Amino acid sequence: MRERHILERAVRVVAEQAVAVDGVVDDAIEVGLGGFHQLTVHAKMLRLELMNAKSALERDLTTLSRASPTFGSRALSFAKHPDHDGSQRAER
Repeated sequence: MRERHILERAVRVVAEQAVAVDGVVDDAIEVGLGGFHQLTVHAKMLRLELMNAKSALERDLTTLSRASPTFGSRALSFAKHPDHDGSQRAER
């Protein structure tokens, strides 16, 4: 199912970008900009938007899984995979 592959790849790419933005936040804090510096705040906002997009894509995966019983178990296990949930990092 092509739609599944597209959504799975999108979830993966968005999650990877959120991790990259985490690095920007870490670097900004490390060089002394602090949590309320404009750069840090905007990076945190970008991270939030990426996680919201990822959540929407995962909801679409779930909807697709309900529409296709053979796809269902695989989509749900992918969406719940720890590498893709964004919760592995503590919020700063």
